Amino acid sequence: MKLTDEQKHQNRVDRALGTLKKYQISTARQKVLEKFQKMIRAEAAVKHMHLAPPGHRYEGQYLVPCCTSGQWLPWGGENLVDAGHFVSRQHTAICFDERNCHPQAKAENNHPDQLPVAARYREYMVMFHGQDVIDELEVAKTTVRQWTHYELAELAVEYEDRFNAAAKKLA
Repeated sequence: MKLTDEQKHQNRVDRALGTLKKYQISTARQKVLEKFQKMIRAEAAVKHMHLAPPGHRYEGQYLVPCCTSGQWLPWGGENLVDAGHFVSRQHTAICFDERNCHPQAKAENNHPDQLPVAARYREYMVMFHGQDVIDELEVAKTTVRQWTHYELAELAVEYEDRFNAAAKKLA
């Protein structure tokens, strides 16, 4: 008997759940955040693949602009680029909010509270999302979100699918 797409999806969620249940929620959330951030970088590379300066590729990888410096960096170059959060990812209610996460040079993401970096990220947010989104994120960060292993497993499968779709376009 052939499985439906819904059944296949549920099987993948169940497998992810089995893996994530081996960890405490905070560790499981961190594992899913890694998938989320990888997806953010890959989708940004797809979005910008035709906007990068001509001939600018790094070891065959498409480039993404850093949200705070404007520097073009290889999307998969984890030693050079992170997916930085405007409002810290420690705030569980917004850690997976895509409006809050953008490709960012690792050096800048490691010092997000330094005034020039924070000010430039705020300028980026205002330009691309508007002050209303900033206000929503600032309010939402005060909410405590208790994630379940099942919710995290669903997100893990979604982010993996989206990453794979973006990676296929970049191949």
